[in-house]
Amino acid sequence: MSNPIEVLSDDFVISINTGTYSSPTWTPILGLKSHKWSESETKEVDASNRSTRGRGQTRVVRRGNSLTFGGNFFEDEADGTRDPGQAAVEALAQQIIPDDLGWFAYETPGGTVKYFQATAKMSDEGGDLDTLCEWGAVCNVYGEVFDAYGS
Repeated sequence: MSNPIEVLSDDFVISINTGTYSSPTWTPILGLKSHKWSESETKEVDASNRSTRGRGQTRVVRRGNSLTFGGNFFEDEADGTRDPGQAAVEALAQQIIPDDLGWFAYETPGGTVKYFQATAKMSDEGGDLDTLCEWGAVCNVYGEVFDAYGS
């Protein structure tokens, strides 16, 4: 019998595919301090008609999701090498059609993974005096989200 409990948000793993579709290489995005999976769009239509006798009937015709994440900018100060996951997100955020979609994996501590394609838009980068440099992105999901367990 299962015993679901609360989990820490820092135990989630967000990765970007730096390989190919047929041979994926899931590269974790390091330095993250926050993440939010959201329903970013819901398009509803009124399906009421005379037979509904004055009662509303709303149907959903479109849904959209987004994943927002942020944390600290990671770089090797000796040679400028960036965290491979952060660098891949930044590279994707510079692309336009037809190269503007990347594959992401959003994994819970229990091993459930959401796989999805998304565009990326970088958040503000920087910080104040005597603080760590902030880094982040918003990924707008393109199409269907595929759920898997134990991947």
